[in-house]
Amino acid sequence: MDSTIDQLGIPEDYVDGLALASQMVGESQRTISEWLREEEGTIPDSQGEDGIDVTREEDDTRPATFDIERTRLQFVDAWKGGVKAFIDHFVDEEIRLGTFRNVSRAIVARLIYCIVLTTPRPILDALIHGDLMARLHNDTDLDEAWKALEGVCEEYETTPGIYAVFLVAKDTFTPPSAEELLEWAEQALVEYAENDKYANKVDNARGGNGPDMAESRGGYRKYLTTTGVLPSKSRSQQLTVFVENLRTRFRPLSFDEQKLPLKRALPYFGFSTFMDKRMGQHAKGTSSNWLMGLFESISILETDHKYTLYILPVYLIPSAFLAELSEIFFAKLGQSMVSGGGGFNIRPPGLNNSSALDVNTDEWEEIRIRVEEAVDIQANREYYRSEFETRIKQLDDELRDAEYEARREKELEDELAEVQAQLIEALKPLPEEKDLDEVLSRITKSMPKVEGLRPGAIE
Repeated sequence: MDSTIDQLGIPEDYVDGLALASQMVGESQRTISEWLREEEGTIPDSQGEDGIDVTREEDDTRPATFDIERTRLQFVDAWKGGVKAFIDHFVDEEIRLGTFRNVSRAIVARLIYCIVLTTPRPILDALIHGDLMARLHNDTDLDEAWKALEGVCEEYETTPGIYAVFLVAKDTFTPPSAEELLEWAEQALVEYAENDKYANKVDNARGGNGPDMAESRGGYRKYLTTTGVLPSKSRSQQLTVFVENLRTRFRPLSFDEQKLPLKRALPYFGFSTFMDKRMGQHAKGTSSNWLMGLFESISILETDHKYTLYILPVYLIPSAFLAELSEIFFAKLGQSMVSGGGGFNIRPPGLNNSSALDVNTDEWEEIRIRVEEAVDIQANREYYRSEFETRIKQLDDELRDAEYEARREKELEDELAEVQAQLIEALKPLPEEKDLDEVLSRITKSMPKVEGLRPGAIE
C-alpha cells in the first residue's frame, strides 16, 4: 500500500485547501451560495439566495434537545483523532441536524478544511475544548494569536472576519454560575417585563441615552421593543425559549454545582466586514445583540458591574467564498445558539453575510495577504499534513498486521483441520481380532523384505 494522501480519500486540494477557495472564487466575488448553485445545479430557487440551505427558521427558537457537554466531548474526541476525523465529525453532524441540504458533502468538508487551515491553531484548539476564556492571558501562544488578528482589525477598516463575545467577570474572565444566570433569567422574564422602575434601571445600566421613567411606565423596554412602545411579541417569545433552555441545561446540576462558575462562558459569534467597528459597537452596546445586552445589563445591576462582555477576533476571512460557512462553523463550534441554552445567537448563522460581496477583487487579494501575515498558514499546513501522514502510516501498519493475521489465520485453519481429522481417526472403534489379523497381514505384505525375515513371520 502506497503512503499517499489519496489513500485516505483526501485529494491534494483538500490538504492545500487555501488554494481551493481562490480557485472556486475565480475573478468574481461570488459567495459559496452562488458557486454551489452553478456547480451542483440542484438547489431550487425557492431556497433563496443562501445556497447552503441552513435552518430556514428566521430565529432559533427550538427547544433544548441536546446536551451541551456531550456535544463538546464529541468535538474534543474527534479532534484527538486528527484534523480529518474532526472535520468529518463536524460535517456529518451538521448534515444530520439539517444545517446543510442539497450540497455535496465532499465540497463542504473541503471548505471547512480551508477555514481550519487559516485559523490560528491555538484559537481553534481553545474553541474546540470550550476553554478559550480560561486560557486567555495564561497561554502565550493563544494571546499572540488573537492579538495578531486584533492588530489587523485595528489597522485596516475593511477586515472581514468572525468575532466572539463572552459574558465573563471583568477581573478573572470566569463565567457566571448557573445560579446567577437562572436568577437573571427570572429577572428578565418577570421583573424586567412587569416592573417599570426595575426595567428603567436595567435599560440605563450601561449609561448612555436610556429611556426616561415616563417611557418605561408607558411600557417601553430597550431590549424588547423594536418598533413603537410595547415589547415585540417575537423578542418576548425568544426570551422565553432561551430561559427555558437554560433551565433545561442546568437542571441536571446539583445544588452545589449550580453555585460554581460555569466551565464555559455563554458566547455570541458574529460576522462583519468591518471587524474593528463592529466589535466597538458591541462594546458600546449599540446595534448589538439584544439578548446578550439584556443579560449583561441585568448582571451589572445585580452584581455591581462584576461582569462584562469580552470581545475578541477569532478568525480573519481570506475569501468572500468562505464568509457564510465560516460564521456557521464558528457559531456551531462555539455552541453559541439559543437552542440548548448554549449562547446568545438567535438567528441561524450564515444568513447575513452579503456585505462580503461589497469588497472588490483587489481588496480581497490584499485581505488574503494580510491573513497570511497574521496567521502562520504554512505551519498549519505542515502540521495537518504531518497528521495525515501519521494516520496513513498507522493505516499502513494496520493493513500489514491484518494481512499477516490473514495468513496466520489460514495456517491455523489448515492445522486445525488436520488435527480434527487425526482426532476423528483416533476416536474410531478398534477392529475385531480377525479384522486386526487381516490388517496386520496386509501391512506385513507391503513391508520391504529384510534379510532373515520372511513375510508372515511376525509373531
